[in-house]
Amino acid sequence: MNAGSWAALTETNGAWTVRQGGPDRIWDAIEHHVNRWREHGAPELDRFTVTATPNGHTITWPGN
Repeated sequence: MNAGSWAALTETNGAWTVRQGGPDRIWDAIEHHVNRWREHGAPELDRFTVTATPNGHTITWPGN
């Protein structure tokens, strides 16, 4: 994500509102990945592999 991107989530009487701005749509990306996780059966955390290097990171899980 680029610097300057942001997302704010607020709840009022059980209804959630998201506001986001900047060059990247952070909340849209979060929803995309949550939906992918659900589509793959919501695997447990011990099924994930996280790889971090100075050049970036990857997160993989079964079916990914």
